Amino acid sequence: MSAGRKPDDYGHRTSRKPPRRPPGRAAPRAAARNDLLNGGAAGVTLARVGSATGLARSSVYDYFGSSGDLLAEVAALAFGEWAADVRAAVVDADPGWPQLQTYVSRTLMMVSEGRHDIAAALDKVDFTAAQRERFRDLHLDITEPMLRSLVYLDVPSPEAHAALIQGMVDGATRQVGHGADAAQLSAITCELIINGLPTVHVP
Repeated sequence: MSAGRKPDDYGHRTSRKPPRRPPGRAAPRAAARNDLLNGGAAGVTLARVGSATGLARSSVYDYFGSSGDLLAEVAALAFGEWAADVRAAVVDADPGWPQLQTYVSRTLMMVSEGRHDIAAALDKVDFTAAQRERFRDLHLDITEPMLRSLVYLDVPSPEAHAALIQGMVDGATRQVGHGADAAQLSAITCELIINGLPTVHVP
């Protein structure tokens, strides 16, 4: 080996571990979601989340100003996942009544799968007005396939009909959450909808 040459000069790289990256927002969100589903909103604290993720509480504060802010992020993520799942199911159905029917059935099936548990756990959280406004906008994303189906069916006052139909879906959601059969409630809800819409005629 020539004097002054290092192993790296001959193309031999020394093994170096990549720098450890901070967990970012995803890890605290995941830990908070787990605590929320297992112990309720009261059990979600920044100190507990920091301990679960290996972060100091002060580091968690770098991402979230309070446990309420963290729970709001958990809720927003759940809204997004729910909307994506509904859209993926609806897109495979024909426009109009088939898509509306799919919206109802997929929604209630997701409830039966436990996907709505996070909403129930967040129900008593005192979110800020801005956070609740954000949730309302996210909920509109979820219900958009239903409204689009009503417009396609030329239903008069589609927004008003959408609100009333969503009320029925919410009622069915509560029943499924208490153990009722999702398929049966879906059939009943769809029957009520189709009998109440003046422009829908299914043979």
